[in-house]
Amino acid sequence: VWGVLLLSYVRFCFAYPQTCTQNFRYAVPTLMAGCVWLGLGLKYTKNRIFPGVVTACTLVFCLGSAVCYTLLGLV
Repeated sequence: VWGVLLLSYVRFCFAYPQTCTQNFRYAVPTLMAGCVWLGLGLKYTKNRIFPGVVTACTLVFCLGSAVCYTLLGLV
């Protein structure tokens, strides 16, 4: 499902290059599908490494976002 939604979005971007297609609001369904599958993976996995990796990636993303927006605020 996620792949089909993502390919549909990419096709839309190339089919209508003159409009505002390079906006994330058109790819939000891919975010929802990814969240559902990530949640199911975290719920049903017996592996202890997967939740740790997801937590680490989330932490790195949050810290990177905070640094990015802090630096943009200084400009």
